[in-house]
Amino acid sequence: MSFHLLKIELNSQLVLAFISLLGVIWALFLLIHERGNRLANKFLAILIFVLSIFVLRRIADINTSIFFQLTYFLSHAFVYLIGPSIYLYIKSLTESKIVLKKIWIHYTLWALAMLLMLFTFIFKEQILKTDNIEFLKILSIFLIITQVIHITTYIFYAKKQLKNTEKKLVRKQQTSISVIRFKWMEHLMIVAVIFGFLILLMHFLIITGGYYEINNSVDFLFLTMLCIIILNIIYKSWKQPEIISGIYKENYKYKNSQLSDTELKKLKSNLEVLIKTEEIYLIPELSLNQLAVKMNIQAHTLSQLINEHYNQTFFNFINRFRIEYAKNKIKEGEIINMTFEGIAYESGFNSKSTFNRAFKKYMNCTPKQYYKTLIKE
Repeated sequence: MSFHLLKIELNSQLVLAFISLLGVIWALFLLIHERGNRLANKFLAILIFVLSIFVLRRIADINTSIFFQLTYFLSHAFVYLIGPSIYLYIKSLTESKIVLKKIWIHYTLWALAMLLMLFTFIFKEQILKTDNIEFLKILSIFLIITQVIHITTYIFYAKKQLKNTEKKLVRKQQTSISVIRFKWMEHLMIVAVIFGFLILLMHFLIITGGYYEINNSVDFLFLTMLCIIILNIIYKSWKQPEIISGIYKENYKYKNSQLSDTELKKLKSNLEVLIKTEEIYLIPELSLNQLAVKMNIQAHTLSQLINEHYNQTFFNFINRFRIEYAKNKIKEGEIINMTFEGIAYESGFNSKSTFNRAFKKYMNCTPKQYYKTLIKE
């Protein structure tokens, strides 16, 4: 191998190792993160960890150390973690109760495959010396077929679970959190389908023998897609904190609250006076604590009020009124005398970009597009 090719190979290994490490770190973060739906975060952590191991497996192809070789063997069993983790992640976000005792059933095949791969790793030299090559081929094909059926079945049921959730959202009023959550799950399902297709393609090429003819090209495609998927999941969950931290089980969160329904209704009335009469949402730096002080209550109590009665986070709740205010300004023709940025600041937003994102989130169009539809009407 020339020096130039060796340098490219080393650089590619470093990139793969970095992305794999990034995925493992994010998985660990999800495991220890105390906010949001912790059970769902654990399933997402498993998924990211497995994908990271698949990236790391590429290094094992050219590294003879025991760690990388063991990683290579065990990674074949990790395929059985993907389907259940996707399904249980979707299920834990869409259902209020998950029977923890039944979770292990979904990972039974993974446990059996782990034992098989450990046995194979320990006795790999003896296995390679065996004359019964036909048996090994049949065993490999059997594992490949079960992996494809396994992941395809779980993706199907996860998709079905998501479809049922969509029907529920149509029947009841959608909140910003439920919309963010549903869009994220839709996005994750697309990622799962793409990954499932890659697994299917890889296994098909292995069975037909085509993989060994275009080994490098297939590996490059597979690894590139894996890296994109890992970085995409990390970026999406980082960009929208609601995915990790903002998806709460509100009723459980406030189950020990001492406030009665009557007290909460009274607080709701006081809050609406501040919102509709004093238009307190127009204050750009308005925070949960500031509004709580204004209402002479604890910040936790105000958070409970907004979560339970409006099913929204504080900032989504405030931004909803800011957007309505901005819409009225645009309708009244204020845009003739001032810019969209001016309307953004007057509506309580700190920047035009934040205003545009919030507006598109609630209206499915930008302020400029909204203004154009008004002109056409």
